[in-house]
Amino acid sequence: MSTNMRNKALFIDRDGTLIQMVYDVESGYIHTAVKPEDVKAMYGIFDLMREARRQGYKLILVSNQPNIGLMRMSKENFAKTQQWIHQM
Repeated sequence: MSTNMRNKALFIDRDGTLIQMVYDVESGYIHTAVKPEDVKAMYGIFDLMREARRQGYKLILVSNQPNIGLMRMSKENFAKTQQWIHQM
């Protein structure tokens, strides 16, 4: 393998970078969307991702998802949200 060969990667955080955060009127907090119908992409993120792929970058989505552990989001809703992301 050549020492000049490089792997390029773009790491993208899921919440607040790929997906818009949601304002909860009741609590007054801004948090991760916990229902698939609340998921909205950040403006321009998919254009950025397409351009990065065109330039040879591998895209890596990262997320810690505390809402699952705190029982604020079901694993089913998380899976539906991930499905939405993969369809984009």
